[in-house]
Amino acid sequence: MNLAFKLTSFREFKNWQREDVARELGLSGDSYEDLEEGRIRISGMLADKLSELYQAPAEFFLIDDTPTYLQAQVLYSNCTITSGYGGTSGYVNHLNNDRGMEEILYLRKQEVSSLKQQIEYLQNQNDNLIKMLAAKNRTNADLVIS
Repeated sequence: MNLAFKLTSFREFKNWQREDVARELGLSGDSYEDLEEGRIRISGMLADKLSELYQAPAEFFLIDDTPTYLQAQVLYSNCTITSGYGGTSGYVNHLNNDRGMEEILYLRKQEVSSLKQQIEYLQNQNDNLIKMLAAKNRTNADLVIS
């Protein structure tokens, strides 16, 4: 799950506008837009601010390649996490350990919706390709008969 998706999902879950989040983070509207659109990278200080704002571990905003199931586990339980990359581990200690399930469900619903759209798009592409191949085969058959 990439950072742009996370930031948008958290903001929409809270029913906030980009300007609201930018103000809370002490950023200009354009800077926050660049951040949410993935045009700039996040700093550790900004990850800490996002962590406080959304009551989620800062690591959630810093690490984009964490498998989805680990992100959900960390977001919900704030437990000790172990990375498969080099065996590093760390402890996430947050004040609000019980806030995660609704946010996880919201993020999962957004992800499912996005995947459904991608599947529909690919199915339409597949249908179009099949139609094109059938038309080409008919044309080739007509040429052979002539």
